[in-house]
Amino acid sequence: MRPYLAVMAAALAAAVLQSTVLQPLTRYLPLDLLLVMAVIVGLARDPLSGAAMCAVLGYIEDVLSGSLPGLHMTSWLGVFFLAQALRVRLSPESALSQFLLAAVLCAFEFGLTFLLVRMFSAPMELSSRQLAVVGLGVLAEAALTPIFFFFLSRFESGERWRGPRPR
Repeated sequence: MRPYLAVMAAALAAAVLQSTVLQPLTRYLPLDLLLVMAVIVGLARDPLSGAAMCAVLGYIEDVLSGSLPGLHMTSWLGVFFLAQALRVRLSPESALSQFLLAAVLCAFEFGLTFLLVRMFSAPMELSSRQLAVVGLGVLAEAALTPIFFFFLSRFESGERWRGPRPR
């Protein structure tokens, strides 16, 4: 039960941080901390509970962003299932592999969300400048993934930070 509480507590903290502190930055850098949490869930959780967590995270994102109902929930479930398929072949143990997998998954999420919006809403255009900003956001989210992964794994294992060890 503790690992699930850790992820949900971190997701709640990420949602509050994203909707308050990071909100002014999203015009310049589309950083989505809840997507980072969904990527971590996809890389580290079992299929049943992980899919439920991703659905809840996507629903929270839909509510906070005011987007089409079910948009992020659908795309994040797609990210979750792709992460489940990738983690079988590529081990997300090292920080570099976590970064690379997160970059692929975040780029996939952007593409899937873009397609869903074009299908179910007014068509939107994507300029090269907007694409560059989204690419920076994908890289920033991928860079945050190993950091979140590290802290969540430390919290789940019950280790406490004790400061530097004496020599």
